[in-house]
Formats: sequence, structure tokens, C-alpha cells
Amino acid sequence: MSHPPSAVLAVVLAALMAVAPFTIDAYLPAMPTLQRALDADIGAVQLTLGLYMIGFAGGQLVIGPWSDRAGRLLPIRVGLLIYIASTLLCAVAWSIETLIAARFLQGLGAGVGPVVVRAMVRDQFDREESARLMSLLSMIFLAAPLVAPFVGGWLLVWTGWRGIFVFLALYGALTLVATHVKVRETLPVERRSTAPWRVVLRDYARLLVMRSFIGYALASSAAFAGMFAYFSGSPFVFIDLYGVPAEWYGALFGIPVVLMVGVNALNRRLIPRYGSERMLSWALVANLVGGLSLAVVGATGWGGLPLLVICLAVYLTPLSTIAANAMAGALEKVPALAGTASALSGALTYGCGALAGFAVGRLHDGSAFAMGVVMAVTGLVASLVYRLVIRPALATERP
Repeated sequence: MSHPPSAVLAVVLAALMAVAPFTIDAYLPAMPTLQRALDADIGAVQLTLGLYMIGFAGGQLVIGPWSDRAGRLLPIRVGLLIYIASTLLCAVAWSIETLIAARFLQGLGAGVGPVVVRAMVRDQFDREESARLMSLLSMIFLAAPLVAPFVGGWLLVWTGWRGIFVFLALYGALTLVATHVKVRETLPVERRSTAPWRVVLRDYARLLVMRSFIGYALASSAAFAGMFAYFSGSPFVFIDLYGVPAEWYGALFGIPVVLMVGVNALNRRLIPRYGSERMLSWALVANLVGGLSLAVVGATGWGGLPLLVICLAVYLTPLSTIAANAMAGALEKVPALAGTASALSGALTYGCGALAGFAVGRLHDGSAFAMGVVMAVTGLVASLVYRLVIRPALATERP
């Protein structure tokens, strides 16, 4: 395809990418309620989020190489069917252990969206156009974290926590129908990999030692790990610590998302002028400033909830810019392995996110300290990776 996709196709691709964040964000307001309903401790409830992310990460490691061999459409359909079935299992879960297992399977199925959509974009466009298109898709699918907590909060009030998972299963089914009708194959048979599966391990090994690729992937993963710390910690901070009603959790949660949409639109406009690389470096600086400020506010409680929300917005707002530009930079290096590279990058992102979520759970003390400190560490790691890995790698690649 030599021209941008239609608006309808862009919305369908964005909806496919949004399955994963919608599944996380619609569920967040229910976490304190789940703790009481299933008689579980905070660590076990946060494990339902962590195991989802581990399943998501592991699923991508298989889905990416599979999509390089079987094309893009078959993995989409299989992944969404797994997602729908496991989401219904979540809805009828009778214990926290059952819910944890179902969430892991749910993550496996949800992993199909981001990895395959990113590969489909790379199938058709160069780095600059890929970055612009990924920004457009990100801007559309960012409606998920903006809308999902409101939906989850009100469903919690009207139907209980089980109704949230019924709604998510319906969303998965509608997405499956929409992709079947509107999405066409982008990887022709002659371009598909014919190497045996044992070669996948060799491909992953090649990517792991490719300095520029792994630098982009790790920088983006570290920054996004802070968002998963936010997912894990904010329900308890906002609802339990500051007394925000569950149905209005989405109002606070959505403030950074609105800003992310605006900055993402700005990123698309500025890429032709300044380039994807410079936009990435600027976004990482802003992310670091937000992380360090969160460490101070979370540890001291200064400024209460208003200042905490401001610092969260400073950290989270640049994330969509980081994701779009880092992914475009990473996939530019390995066009023949777009699916495998996209899978590895996604697995690193959600693997780092699971670690950040576990850290918040272990450090939780009833305050915003754990969330703030973990987000500061992730922002610092992202900036260090860019300066110590990506910049030297780019310098050696220049003629």
C-alpha cells in the first residue's frame, strides 16, 4: 500500500491494538472491590495484573514469528478467540487463583493486537511514515485508557466486577468480526519466512545482540514499565488513600491520557520537521523529569492529590511519543524480521511492566511511595539506555 489506510481501517487496527490496554484499564477500578469479594490480599490482586502482562509478553514471542510465517490474519483470529474464551472464564471465576490463571490466558490472546498491527505497518511503510502512522493509530487507540476506566467504574456500580469481563468479551467478539470484514493480508506468501521454528531462537539471539535494536526496545520498555506501575498502584492510591469513588477513578486516570493524545498529534506534525530521533530524545527527557518529581511527591506526600496528578501527567504524557518513535527506529533495522522484532519488543515492554507491577505490590505501604519511586527508576533507566546504548550505536552506524 503506497498511501495511508482509510479512516475505517485505521480505526479497526487501532481497536485491535486497544484490546490489551482496554482489558487492563477497564479492570483497574475493580481491584479494591476484588480484594474484598474474593477475600484476597493486595499482592494477590495485583498478581492478576502481573500474570496478565507475563502472558501478554510470552504470547507475543510466539505470535510474532508465527505471523512472519503464516501471514498476519490467522494469528489475529486465533489470538482473539483465545482472548474471548479466557475473558468469559474471568467473568465466572470463583476464586482469586482461578482469576489469576484466566488472566494469564487472557494476556496470551491479547498479545496478538500490538505485535501484528506493528508488523502490518512495517510491511508497507518506511521509518518516517511508519512513525507517523503509528502516532495516528496510537492517537486513536489512546481512547481506550481514556474511556475504559469510566466504563469499568460504572459497570462495577451497575453490574459488579463480573460484568466488566462480560463487556470485555463482547468487545473482543466485535473486534474479531471487524478485523475479518475490514483487514486484508499485508504479507504475501512470497515474502513469508520458510525457515524452521528452531531458527526463531537464532533470530531472537540476533536481535538481542543488535545494539541499536535492543537499545530502542529497552528504552521504550523501561519508560512504559512506569505506566504499568501506575496501573498497579493508582487504584489503591486514588480510591483507598485519597477516597476517590470507584466510578470517578477514570476522571483522574484520564487526565494524562488526554494530554498524551494532544502530544501524539503534535509528534505527527513535528516528525517531518525535526525527525523521529530528536522527538524521541526530547520525550525521554520529559519522562525523566516526571519520574524524579514523582519520587519526591510520593515519598513526602507534598501537594496531596493535585500535585501527584500533575507529576503523573508529566511522566505519562510523553509515552506515546516514545513508543511511536522508538518502535519505528527499532523495526527500521530489521525489516525482514518485523514480526519477530515487534514480538520481542512487546515482550520486553510487558515483561518490564510485570516487574514494575510486582515491585509496587511488594513496596506498597498504604501511601503513594511505591508507585512514585518505581516510576522514577523506570524513567531513569529509559534515559540511561538512550544515552549509553542508542546514541553510541547510532554514531557507529553513520557513514
